[in-house]
Amino acid sequence: MTIFLTAPGRPLAIGNGQLALWHPLVTTPPVTTPPGGGGFAAGAAGHWDASSLAGMLDSSASPVVGWNLNTSSVLDLTATQNLAAYSKTAVLPQSTARLNGILGGLGLSTVTPPNELPASGQYLPVISPDQGFQLAGATFGAAGAWSWFLVWSRPNWRQGGSTAPIALMTVGSTPIVTLDSTPGVASNLRLFPSGANVVLSSTVTRRHTHSLLLVNTPGTGVSAWLDGSQVASAVANPLTSAGTMTLLHDTTTGGGAQC
Repeated sequence: MTIFLTAPGRPLAIGNGQLALWHPLVTTPPVTTPPGGGGFAAGAAGHWDASSLAGMLDSSASPVVGWNLNTSSVLDLTATQNLAAYSKTAVLPQSTARLNGILGGLGLSTVTPPNELPASGQYLPVISPDQGFQLAGATFGAAGAWSWFLVWSRPNWRQGGSTAPIALMTVGSTPIVTLDSTPGVASNLRLFPSGANVVLSSTVTRRHTHSLLLVNTPGTGVSAWLDGSQVASAVANPLTSAGTMTLLHDTTTGGGAQC
């Protein structure tokens, strides 16, 4: 064992101008603490994070105790309303480790190598086409001021023959944000596809992590930022009131985003 000692407020140098430590070590993993330490944002009505076990709950609303276990909901860090797992067949997703090499996630792999192999033309991971999450009473109407911030990972092409658009956000049965899923053509990310049908981007990369911020201003419309860059402003909002919001599912059979 080797012990290094250094004076308070002084970086630990290891020679040749190199530093070993230059700020205090964190004692709490960043994935379990909202940005800013006290909450996601001032006045936040909900904050759900499925990147670590601390945010995943079992059927008794207790934190799941390990990876690859059934997960019933995602904890609301503002203590308002948990995000419930949703599927047409009532099959639960599982806690999944190392989604992007650093953080975990929630999903349901339908093929587990080496005992199982994907069908011809399919690629690992083969994710269930019937997984999503729901929140009752979500505010998306045009008359209210609201902001929604969504981060998602591994948006693969649909596998199994369907080329239907991937629904990232749905209110009631109305898709709010969709991603085209036809290999070989432009990968369009669309806002209000059944209304204004604004293409936010035609170059969304697959199997990566992306973030989308939507902000509604009453009387003006919706502005959108993709991965930190503004991609739309004053888009007409066709919604009139609150409703049940579904993430990563369009509420039809096989309508999961396979994310």
